[in-house]
Amino acid sequence: MKFAAGFSSDLVRAKETAEIIALKHKINIITLKTLRERAFGRLEGKKLEK
Repeated sequence: MKFAAGFSSDLVRAKETAEIIALKHKINIITLKTLRERAFGRLEGKKLEK
């Protein structure tokens, strides 16, 4: 599979990981603040009831 670009949040650890992958695939990384992790307060880690 060929990739045209990679995307990452602007957080350092995410960008560093994306750059490792980008080197292998010879693509550029586009960083976006909107890709940062989200916190869901009390619902964090809870499973939905079925």
